[in-house]
Amino acid sequence: ALRLLEQGNKAGAELARELGIRRNQLYKWRREVQLRGQDGAFKGPGRNAAKENVSELTALKKRVARLEEENAILKKADVDSSCQCNSSIHSLFGRPEI
Repeated sequence: ALRLLEQGNKAGAELARELGIRRNQLYKWRREVQLRGQDGAFKGPGRNAAKENVSELTALKKRVARLEEENAILKKADVDSSCQCNSSIHSLFGRPEI
């Protein structure tokens, strides 16, 4: 967008309309490049943030799977077929008061 603006073939308003952005946004971007230079402008997390998000998502999925497995084990251990509390649960949490 900035290269097209700098070429000067079209007015900023016309270019902004074609690109579907506000005209003043083009000028803000141009000012940012003038102040910080081509390499310093628009510094953001970029691809590194995406990689961090993927690794965090993977870790969270593993944690959810582990917790679901633990939950299933605890549900099975909680009540046996005769509706009596399993003794292994009592050793962990104590006998319930009935």
